[in-house]
Amino acid sequence: MNSKPRILVKGAGVAGMTACVALAERGGEVTLYDQAGRVGAGASWFAGGMLAPWCEAESAPEEVTAQSIGAVDWWARHVPQVTRQGSLVLAPARDVGEIARFARRTSEYTQVNGADIAALEPDLDGRFQKGLFFGQEGHVDPRVALHALFDRLLALGGHALLAGAPAP
Repeated sequence: MNSKPRILVKGAGVAGMTACVALAERGGEVTLYDQAGRVGAGASWFAGGMLAPWCEAESAPEEVTAQSIGAVDWWARHVPQVTRQGSLVLAPARDVGEIARFARRTSEYTQVNGADIAALEPDLDGRFQKGLFFGQEGHVDPRVALHALFDRLLALGGHALLAGAPAP
């Protein structure tokens, strides 16, 4: 008799794939089902891939930020090519007051000036004079990530039922 919990996850987007891998790593017997027939058939395929808990704190509840702080590390352990080059928050001169408002609602940033901005993003040289840099944040290519998580699920003994595709 198998004592592993049997789990069915619907959807092969970011949420479904992360759930599959996390549950399989905790010992679950996981089956992934996706009606579209392939990994990343929905919005996740086009996502920006920002791993930005401190930027998100500007408008997200505190518990979301608290639960997201380890996200960059989790993704780096599971997906190749995670970058940790930070996030740059800028506003045009007419909206520079928004930078101060954003700063009040976040943390873990460095205030940057025009020269700093140009050093971080040379294509922006001379275009912005004030901003915030969240150096601990990262980015992931969602297309690479989805396939890496799918491969990890299969390596952990998980199964996939992709509608319209032959059963594995």
